[in-house]
Amino acid sequence: MVSDQCQALERDNVFGNSDDNKMMVVRKPEENEMIPAIIKEGKTVMEFDPEFFIVSLSNGQPKEAQDYTILKHYDFLAQNRQMKPNKNDMKNYIKAHKNDKSTHKFACFQFLLYLSKTLDIDTVCAIASKIADNEPLEDYLVELVEGYA
Repeated sequence: MVSDQCQALERDNVFGNSDDNKMMVVRKPEENEMIPAIIKEGKTVMEFDPEFFIVSLSNGQPKEAQDYTILKHYDFLAQNRQMKPNKNDMKNYIKAHKNDKSTHKFACFQFLLYLSKTLDIDTVCAIASKIADNEPLEDYLVELVEGYA
Protein backbone atom coordinates (compact mmCIF):
# COMPACT_ATOMS: atom_id res chain seq x y z
CA MET A 1 0.00 0.00 0.00
CA VAL A 2 1.29 3.47 -0.84
CA SER A 3 1.50 5.95 2.01
CA ASP A 4 -0.88 8.90 2.36
CA GLN A 5 2.16 11.16 2.19
CA CYS A 6 3.06 9.84 -1.28
CA GLN A 7 -0.50 10.32 -2.48
CA ALA A 8 -0.48 13.92 -1.23
CA LEU A 9 2.85 14.63 -2.96
CA GLU A 10 1.50 13.18 -6.22
CA ARG A 11 -1.68 15.23 -5.87
CA ASP A 12 0.42 18.37 -5.40
CA ASN A 13 2.48 17.58 -8.50
CA VAL A 14 5.81 17.24 -6.65
CA PHE A 15 7.09 14.32 -8.71
CA GLY A 16 8.62 14.72 -12.13
CA ASN A 17 9.37 12.35 -15.00
CA SER A 18 12.24 9.95 -14.48
CA ASP A 19 14.49 8.45 -17.13
CA ASP A 20 14.74 5.29 -15.03
CA ASN A 21 11.34 3.64 -14.49
CA LYS A 22 12.61 2.13 -11.23
CA MET A 23 13.32 5.49 -9.62
CA MET A 24 11.19 8.48 -8.67
CA VAL A 25 12.27 12.07 -9.22
CA VAL A 26 11.35 15.33 -7.52
CA ARG A 27 10.64 17.90 -10.24
CA LYS A 28 12.55 21.18 -10.42
CA PRO A 29 10.59 24.03 -8.82
CA GLU A 30 9.52 26.92 -10.99
CA GLU A 31 10.40 30.49 -10.10
CA ASN A 32 8.90 31.58 -6.74
CA GLU A 33 7.71 28.01 -6.07
CA MET A 34 8.63 25.84 -3.13
CA ILE A 35 8.63 22.06 -3.31
CA PRO A 36 9.00 19.90 -0.22
CA ALA A 37 12.33 18.13 0.17
CA ILE A 38 12.61 14.36 0.16
CA ILE A 39 15.10 13.40 2.84
CA LYS A 40 16.77 10.01 2.74
CA GLU A 41 19.40 9.01 5.28
CA GLY A 42 19.61 12.61 6.53
CA LYS A 43 20.25 14.16 3.09
CA THR A 44 17.96 15.87 0.60
CA VAL A 45 17.68 13.79 -2.57
CA MET A 46 16.17 14.50 -5.97
CA GLU A 47 15.96 10.85 -7.05
CA PHE A 48 14.89 7.95 -4.85
CA ASP A 49 13.51 4.44 -4.83
CA PRO A 50 9.67 4.20 -4.93
CA GLU A 51 9.80 1.66 -2.09
CA PHE A 52 10.46 4.68 0.11
CA PHE A 53 6.66 5.21 0.16
CA ILE A 54 5.50 1.61 0.48
CA VAL A 55 3.76 0.84 3.75
CA SER A 56 4.19 -2.73 4.93
CA LEU A 57 0.85 -3.99 6.19
CA SER A 58 2.51 -6.63 8.30
CA ASN A 59 4.00 -3.98 10.58
CA GLY A 60 1.88 -3.49 13.65
CA GLN A 61 -0.04 -6.74 13.25
CA PRO A 62 -0.45 -8.84 16.40
CA LYS A 63 1.73 -11.94 16.55
CA GLU A 64 -1.04 -14.22 17.74
CA ALA A 65 -3.42 -15.12 14.94
CA GLN A 66 -6.98 -14.16 15.74
CA ASP A 67 -10.05 -14.44 13.58
CA TYR A 68 -11.41 -10.91 13.21
CA THR A 69 -14.01 -11.78 10.59
CA ILE A 70 -17.58 -11.57 11.75
CA LEU A 71 -19.14 -13.21 8.71
CA LYS A 72 -18.02 -16.82 8.42
CA HIS A 73 -19.92 -18.13 5.39
CA TYR A 74 -20.42 -16.85 1.86
CA ASP A 75 -22.28 -19.74 0.31
CA PHE A 76 -25.88 -18.50 0.32
CA LEU A 77 -27.32 -17.30 -2.98
CA ALA A 78 -27.00 -13.52 -3.43
CA GLN A 79 -30.14 -11.40 -3.35
CA ASN A 80 -29.34 -9.15 -6.30
CA ARG A 81 -29.05 -11.81 -9.01
CA GLN A 82 -31.52 -13.17 -11.55
CA MET A 83 -32.02 -16.36 -9.55
CA LYS A 84 -33.34 -15.17 -6.22
CA PRO A 85 -33.00 -17.45 -3.19
CA ASN A 86 -36.04 -19.39 -2.09
CA LYS A 87 -37.14 -21.56 0.82
CA ASN A 88 -35.33 -24.57 -0.65
CA ASP A 89 -32.05 -22.61 -0.69
CA MET A 90 -32.66 -21.70 2.95
CA LYS A 91 -33.26 -25.35 3.79
CA ASN A 92 -30.05 -26.43 2.01
CA TYR A 93 -28.03 -23.73 3.75
CA ILE A 94 -29.27 -24.75 7.20
CA LYS A 95 -28.63 -28.41 6.40
CA ALA A 96 -25.08 -27.62 5.24
CA HIS A 97 -24.31 -25.76 8.48
CA LYS A 98 -26.33 -27.83 10.97
CA ASN A 99 -23.22 -28.84 12.96
CA ASP A 100 -21.82 -25.28 13.23
CA LYS A 101 -22.17 -23.40 16.48
CA SER A 102 -24.93 -20.80 16.41
CA THR A 103 -22.58 -17.80 16.10
CA HIS A 104 -21.14 -19.28 12.89
CA LYS A 105 -24.26 -20.98 11.54
CA PHE A 106 -26.06 -17.76 10.62
CA ALA A 107 -22.96 -15.59 10.02
CA CYS A 108 -23.67 -15.10 6.31
CA PHE A 109 -24.64 -11.67 5.01
CA GLN A 110 -26.82 -12.95 2.16
CA PHE A 111 -28.55 -15.41 4.47
CA LEU A 112 -29.32 -12.63 6.95
CA LEU A 113 -30.76 -10.53 4.10
CA TYR A 114 -33.00 -13.41 3.11
CA LEU A 115 -34.06 -13.88 6.74
CA SER A 116 -35.06 -10.22 6.92
CA LYS A 117 -37.65 -10.92 4.21
CA THR A 118 -38.86 -14.04 6.00
CA LEU A 119 -38.82 -12.90 9.64
CA ASP A 120 -39.35 -9.48 11.11
CA ILE A 121 -36.42 -7.09 10.92
CA ASP A 122 -36.05 -6.82 14.73
CA THR A 123 -35.48 -10.56 15.08
CA VAL A 124 -32.89 -10.54 12.30
CA CYS A 125 -31.15 -7.53 13.89
CA ALA A 126 -31.05 -9.41 17.20
CA ILE A 127 -29.45 -12.39 15.44
CA ALA A 128 -26.95 -10.12 13.68
CA SER A 129 -26.06 -8.41 16.97
CA LYS A 130 -25.39 -11.76 18.63
CA ILE A 131 -23.19 -12.76 15.67
CA ALA A 132 -21.28 -9.46 15.80
CA ASP A 133 -20.72 -9.82 19.55
CA ASN A 134 -19.74 -13.49 19.09
CA GLU A 135 -22.39 -14.52 21.60
CA PRO A 136 -24.33 -17.77 21.21
CA LEU A 137 -27.87 -17.35 19.97
CA GLU A 138 -30.71 -18.31 22.26
CA ASP A 139 -32.21 -21.71 21.47
CA TYR A 140 -35.59 -20.20 20.56
CA LEU A 141 -33.93 -18.03 17.84
CA VAL A 142 -32.16 -21.04 16.35
CA GLU A 143 -35.39 -23.06 16.43
CA LEU A 144 -37.33 -20.17 14.92
CA VAL A 145 -34.97 -19.86 11.93
CA GLU A 146 -34.65 -23.61 11.43
CA GLY A 147 -38.44 -23.94 11.69
CA TYR A 148 -38.92 -21.69 8.65
CA ALA A 149 -36.82 -24.04 6.56
